[in-house]
Order: sequence, then C-alpha cells, then structure tokens
Amino acid sequence: MTTVRQLYYNIVINNNNIIKRKILSLSFQPEILKKIKENTKKYGFKSISSYFKHLISMDDDLITEDEILEGAKEAKRDYKNGKLLEANSLDDLLRKYGN
Repeated sequence: MTTVRQLYYNIVINNNNIIKRKILSLSFQPEILKKIKENTKKYGFKSISSYFKHLISMDDDLITEDEILEGAKEAKRDYKNGKLLEANSLDDLLRKYGN
C-alpha cells in the first residue's frame, strides 16, 4: 500500500523568481522503490521527481474507458448509417480519400 502525506513548502529561487512548491512524502515497498529508481535512470530522468512529473503528464493523454466506449458506439452508428470509407490498405485509403 502506498501512502502520501504533505510535509511542508519548498521555496526555490530561480532567475530571481520565487517558486513555491509543496513537498510530498511517498511510501513504497522496497521492490517498487527499486523499480522506480531503475526506471528513472533507464529513461534518463535526473530525479524521481522529474520522472513522476513525466508520468503525470503522460496520464493527461490517456483515453478513459468512457471515451473508448463512446468511440465504439459512434463507429457502430456510422457503420449502420453507411458512413464508412472502404479501402484495402492504409495506402489505398490515402490514395482514395487523402489530399
């Protein structure tokens, strides 16, 4: 189980600008922490914090289950209404319907 708790604020002075950040303490099982450290290094991040920031930004691009289901329903409606494009390959599709 992972726990999170707020510790304190960290003040960073960067180019004469004061940046106030909250610090979090995370608790992981040793094998998970080892994997986090390995991945941080493997993917070229300078710190676990920067690796986590990357993961959070990647999460923003994920499609939710509801979005996938809605897309499938829309495709089914398009199929029933004859709104599909016919092609034997991606190249064929681009030749017929591309620029």
